Amino acid sequence: MKTKQFSYLWPMRGVFRLSGPSAERYLQGRCTQDVKAVGESQSKDALILSPQGKIEGKFSINRSADGFFILTDPLNSNNPVEDFTASFLKFKVADQFEFTDVSSEFSVLSLHNYSETEIESFKNQFVKEIGSEIPVSYFKRENHFGSECLVLIGIDPTKPVAESNLEKINEIFKPVSANEFLRFRIENLIPLMGVDVDKTVLAPEMDLESFISLGKGCYAGQEVVEMATARGRPNRKFVQYKSTSECPKGVEIFDVVSADGSKIGNVTSSINSAEGFLGMGFLKTKAIDSNEFYLAASGENFKIELIK
Repeated sequence: MKTKQFSYLWPMRGVFRLSGPSAERYLQGRCTQDVKAVGESQSKDALILSPQGKIEGKFSINRSADGFFILTDPLNSNNPVEDFTASFLKFKVADQFEFTDVSSEFSVLSLHNYSETEIESFKNQFVKEIGSEIPVSYFKRENHFGSECLVLIGIDPTKPVAESNLEKINEIFKPVSANEFLRFRIENLIPLMGVDVDKTVLAPEMDLESFISLGKGCYAGQEVVEMATARGRPNRKFVQYKSTSECPKGVEIFDVVSADGSKIGNVTSSINSAEGFLGMGFLKTKAIDSNEFYLAASGENFKIELIK
């Protein structure tokens, strides 16, 4: 599914509007990405870090004509909106900008590996079906897994038109299922905040290429990131696991252990089927060169492989 064309309708993704005279300057200093390099209708991923380099927020920066849309990972009890808002606004003092939660006003759709012509065709069809009065914004970017276009589709949850919009989204874009998208995430090592990543995770433990611009100016946690980058080997890394055997059902988070039973990692997201097990999670760096890895689940150990 790495280069396949598909779309996905995100559930519960946080959407914030950021605007005002100080918006770009504040965002530039608060996150790991070079905001100035994000052009209008473009999108880039970014992180908010603690001074110790731990991840406090994960989101995409999407520049509009009059500011930015900030899109978080799906919000839930493990990734609450209050935590993200508090982290984002932690250093706001006299800065002149507005940061507004507009999550209830938009559906978020991602289009993967469609050409400019195909996206224009989607735009025209969507406007024809729902009318031009519904706000729709498109933000494009390139990722390690191909091209992506994030689409913000306006909804009004107080009116029946919201339901018809969702019907039209499904009819026109034909989004894949949650399980299909989970497989895509695992195959391409795409973590979600509150699922794979939390505030205990150090940024250098992730693949930072998509999230951090190493050439930009100061941001919280920068010293930790640069030291770890120069050293080259953090204490653990975010990796992929696989097995040709089906593992126990009903278990979502596994410990990964060595041959002697010592815990050396974990699995945070996984797909388990008759074709085998596929997962991703963390592994101690010193164990990466080992040839024996096991899932500890339901009182038994199951042999797995590390995908390098």
